[in-house]
Amino acid sequence: MTHEPFSQGMYGGIYIYAHGVSKGPGLARSHKRIFAARAQNRHDPSRFPRPGPMNAPSPSLGDAFDRLGVPDQVRGMIVERHGEPHRHYHTLRHIDLMLRQIPKDTAFSREMIAATLFHDIVYDPTRSDNEDLSLEIFLSVADLLAPGTPLDRALVSDMILATESHHFRGQDMPRDVAIDILLKADLSILWQPDAQIYAWYAQGVRQEYAFVPEAQFRVARTRILTALRDDLVASGQLTPDQTEALRRNTEWELG
Repeated sequence: MTHEPFSQGMYGGIYIYAHGVSKGPGLARSHKRIFAARAQNRHDPSRFPRPGPMNAPSPSLGDAFDRLGVPDQVRGMIVERHGEPHRHYHTLRHIDLMLRQIPKDTAFSREMIAATLFHDIVYDPTRSDNEDLSLEIFLSVADLLAPGTPLDRALVSDMILATESHHFRGQDMPRDVAIDILLKADLSILWQPDAQIYAWYAQGVRQEYAFVPEAQFRVARTRILTALRDDLVASGQLTPDQTEALRRNTEWELG
């Protein structure tokens, strides 16, 4: 997806960057300044219900680790990365919710599980290369995964990179179908039927971008979320119930 001065990419443009925040290796703002800005609590948390504990390893995560034969040191890295203090939505709960959407006995289900575990292993809201860096980490440990039955690394790589733009393939080839399933799982929070879970997501995104002033955030978030909603409805990927939930959630958040 083409970079814009204020908004960009993953989730079809849900990630929001403030004017003046450099992207890529030469960050103009240090993490220290970003975290200090977050600590100023520029958002209004009273708009959302307080979420419960959401970052503990779940049975679905344990099953995913076991199915891929993930060694202890890699399991620890995945858990530690998703528990970083600047993450509020992009936590193990996000991974758990995605894993619940992945079919267990379909073509390339192991590759979808691997992409789910690693697609956000690097997450810095001031960068535009998170997917590239996440892919590097996956490739660095791929030899340790799925011993005896190697993963299709090229497909996992395509899946991880596809989570930047979330462009559905819309094709019948098994590899394309698998990528679309993975992308739909990643976006499924948007049509989450549980209002409290959607509120946790919306609050988490705002907290991750607490360094963006509220007025700027609201303008960009409204533009991006509206466009994403319309694109998803037009894609034909959603059921009627999912479409209704998507409309209900976005109307609540933007209202």
